[in-house]
Amino acid sequence: DQFVGDNATILLGKIALAQNQPQEALIAYSRLLRGTNKSADAWLGMADVYAVLQQSDKELEALNSASQAPDANSTTWLRLGQQQLRAKNGSAALSALQNALRLAPRALTILVELARAEVFVGQLSEAREHGKQALAQNQNDADLWLLNATIAQRQGKLTDAIEHTKRAQSL
Repeated sequence: DQFVGDNATILLGKIALAQNQPQEALIAYSRLLRGTNKSADAWLGMADVYAVLQQSDKELEALNSASQAPDANSTTWLRLGQQQLRAKNGSAALSALQNALRLAPRALTILVELARAEVFVGQLSEAREHGKQALAQNQNDADLWLLNATIAQRQGKLTDAIEHTKRAQSL
């Protein structure tokens, strides 16, 4: 059936990438996307190919297409937000990451990436809130403490910044 065939093609694309054969993966995903399958997974696979080929513009286009697929999920929006942030598109990153958070309100990775995007665009109050929520989930992550230290420092809360930095160093 079509579902099995499409999933097999997606799997073959992943295998081709794992075997460092991005052109084979590109062929598999292109064939799939020319057909009726416009799933987020197919577009995410295409984004993976473009990432390996270091074609960030095409990667971003594929991630945008993935986000428009009916089955787009929090991972789709997270990846789009991360790529938008790498491209220094702050407001687009925020929008994508906020969509991801709506779909997965307690996801640690999404909270962290959203806080980073908020720091990037200068929304420090929001960044502090999301940074605290992330830290509440994992007190033993030095990177989370450093993220919160950076936010505190940028807000002029130097005592907090020092405390968070010392905590990061102790881990």
